[in-house]
Amino acid sequence: MLESIEGLSITVENEPSVSDYEVIISRDNMRVILKTWFRPGTVYKLSEADFQQRLVLKAEPAGTLAPKPIDPAVVLAKLQQLHVHPDLIQLSEVRQACLGRRDAEVVVARGVQPVPPVDGRVELVCNLDPRVPSEHSEDRVDYLDRGSFNAVNAGDVLACLHPAAPGKPGKNVYGQEAPARQPREPRLTAGPGVKLIRGGRIAVAEVTGRPLYKRGMLQVSPQLVIGRNVNVVTGNVQFKGDVLVMGDVEESLTVQAGGRVDVRGSVYHATVLAEAGVSIAGKLIGGTVAAGSRQPGLTKVVKLLRILDRDLEQLVAAFRQLKGHLAASADHCSGRSDGYLFKLLLETRLAQIPKRFAQLDG
Repeated sequence: MLESIEGLSITVENEPSVSDYEVIISRDNMRVILKTWFRPGTVYKLSEADFQQRLVLKAEPAGTLAPKPIDPAVVLAKLQQLHVHPDLIQLSEVRQACLGRRDAEVVVARGVQPVPPVDGRVELVCNLDPRVPSEHSEDRVDYLDRGSFNAVNAGDVLACLHPAAPGKPGKNVYGQEAPARQPREPRLTAGPGVKLIRGGRIAVAEVTGRPLYKRGMLQVSPQLVIGRNVNVVTGNVQFKGDVLVMGDVEESLTVQAGGRVDVRGSVYHATVLAEAGVSIAGKLIGGTVAAGSRQPGLTKVVKLLRILDRDLEQLVAAFRQLKGHLAASADHCSGRSDGYLFKLLLETRLAQIPKRFAQLDG
């Protein structure tokens, strides 16, 4: 039992404010991050109470304590202790984070990033598409003409190797050199039918054939292998080199080669053209076979003549239709000559025919 309060002192502890920081250095040693946090404190007072036989003292909040700013000199001393290079420290960021009395996470020092290198690369100059569009694809629709198989001539440039260029080193937050990564050096490898010139930087074709690029190796295959029948699925076959057909050449199809054509099956009412020679293991039933000619452009002329043959059939059919229509009507053209009507059709509906004759003349 307390009989007298003389000399009794009761003190209530306040909750202090918090002002603290942490310095974080990134894993690559290229950034220093200053993290600050501020928490206000609380002032407490004794709660009022009546006289009681057993008095329990209680405290209650009476106000707040503002957090104090962080001394920037303390942070700078910490950075010096961590051996951060002084020239890389951003003093304004340090002061703002310390004196702002707000939670913050700022970069207060940055290294100098290395300049990345230029990787070497292989530039493919040749077209690697399996087929290229036909020259006459814009004039007419031929569902058997899918374009010629892609090929290059001997001496054509196929690819160029662009060398790598090294980068430049940077500097981390300690002032130490930060090396640039090593550039990637691709390899230009010459396979069959390809040779490298100018110190291995340029690849050229040694033979005429189909360019292929597989697993970093460039090669030219002088032979095109059709592992099935030549039919409406494959379309016509046109290739500058040799052509090997493992099956048959079916009706209305054309196989044209700048070298040899070897057919392991039969040829049925089809066209086979080759500048070097033709070999047919099976039967030859109808169609056209031309072989052994080395005259430049002859096979192209033969193909153009076949197209003209179809065009002229269309011209005759269109003339007969127009003639019959004029005979049954009172049109002002009914008295015109046949030559005028042919000229009219060539200028309007079948304008490609004069163009093809001009190609033959050229």
